[in-house]
Amino acid sequence: MNITYFQRSPKVGISIHKVFTPIINAIAKEEEVISYDVPSPRSTPLGILKNLWFVYKHRSKTGINHITGDIHYCILALVGCKTVLTVHDDSAISRPRKDTLSIHIYLKFKELLWFKLPIKYATKIICISQHTKNSLKKWDNTDKMQVIYDQIDTEFKYSPKDFNAQKPTILHVGTEPHKNLETVIQSLTGLNCILRILKPMSDKQKRLAESNNINYHNPVDISNEELIQEYRNADIISFPSSFEGFGLPIIEGQATGRVVITSNMAPMNEIAGLGAFLVKNPKDPEEVRKAIVDLIKDQSLRDNLIENGLKNSSKFSLDTAVKNYKSIYQKIAISK
Repeated sequence: MNITYFQRSPKVGISIHKVFTPIINAIAKEEEVISYDVPSPRSTPLGILKNLWFVYKHRSKTGINHITGDIHYCILALVGCKTVLTVHDDSAISRPRKDTLSIHIYLKFKELLWFKLPIKYATKIICISQHTKNSLKKWDNTDKMQVIYDQIDTEFKYSPKDFNAQKPTILHVGTEPHKNLETVIQSLTGLNCILRILKPMSDKQKRLAESNNINYHNPVDISNEELIQEYRNADIISFPSSFEGFGLPIIEGQATGRVVITSNMAPMNEIAGLGAFLVKNPKDPEEVRKAIVDLIKDQSLRDNLIENGLKNSSKFSLDTAVKNYKSIYQKIAISK
């Protein structure tokens, strides 16, 4: 089997590369594989045309072409070829925005090039959660869509740690608006804890933390090894997000053996299973505070969530993802 992978420019971000590089390397041990990064990080008309031309020139006419995410429109350069498209979420068009005519036109353009046409022309659509699959059904409700969960980095392993109930370290992942850092900061007012925040904070977020007398640290540009150590040093993983395509920090925390707080919303509750403390409203500081206080006070609750989390995280293995993708490729390869 010959498989050609097309990934977005790493200048946009490396999160998709982190998911797919281990998969590509594993499949390359048995199959003929080549992987390309498209040249343009921009989604301007010129950037789109550059990437379409690049994919067209490097496409496999006889093998399978796989768009690993984000640059969905590149499927249009592969019409007539056997293709797989992985969709991580529909945030390009679903996140709240101002309701203006220009934004409405922009979103219709994005919907057409990122979803309607790619979903129509792709041979197979892979969604990284059932939530993502459900969100795409308005464009295609056939059996061409299938769920394959993202896998966890194999370096995230169980690392036992005595819970510091006197002064717990809370690791909050993400600073974008939907990650609800502001809610977490407000929820910690008066609690004796250390808040460590991954991803750069805005000046406004820093002022909020300081005005609430939060003992916070904001390490940025850390290595993967340092990231893993942050999880190991933490007592609680904070991820009460309002929107995700998947929610990798949930299973990273579970696999490390830490209690996780996340939202009782799809797909976070889908990914967390029974191994996390779920909050109904991630924008309510009082509810998030109650979750933190309950976890600090209740050891049996922590032990139960950690046990269930370890069981849950084992489902998201590299071997499982590779097996599922190979099965898809094999079916497409023999199809007419």
